[in-house]
Amino acid sequence: MKKFMNVLIIALALTAHALPAASSSAASTQPVAQKYSTRLFKAVEDNQMFKVSKLIKNGAHLLAQNAEGFTALYAAVLYNNIECVEAIIYYAQEQNILNEVLNAQTRGMKQTPLHAAAAMNHEACALALLAAGANTTLENEMGRTPAQHGRNNDYTELATIIENYKKEPIEEKSKKCIIC
Repeated sequence: MKKFMNVLIIALALTAHALPAASSSAASTQPVAQKYSTRLFKAVEDNQMFKVSKLIKNGAHLLAQNAEGFTALYAAVLYNNIECVEAIIYYAQEQNILNEVLNAQTRGMKQTPLHAAAAMNHEACALALLAAGANTTLENEMGRTPAQHGRNNDYTELATIIENYKKEPIEEKSKKCIIC
């Protein structure tokens, strides 16, 4: 049943269309931003990291949500596209919205990208999110933290990593995105 739900979540993400997130941007820029955001979800789905980078540079909103309430980062985690996850984290940091992007919760289930990584046992994505500063204590609609969500899906090893993670200071040279 758990695997069926995971497949269902990915299928919903595949068919969903991007919707602009509420923002203080001028209304005149929304159609362009929405176009780039929709393309961003498609690029993430296809694991086209260079296209993801280009779309973000051209104005795709990192906080835009598709019909399911997923951000591009959440979708990248669902698809286990670590290169896209790293690119989105890099640009979120550049735009000074890293915390918001890392901890954006889906509509309905209120899950963060870290919840998705834990639920699907995507360890590389989880480690990238943790290193960037993802909040390990946010609860989803069921009152579960990412670690509890992973443990509920029998991914105890990753759940333990999330629970015990201690963020180390990132060296200045490692902050630069080599593909961006």
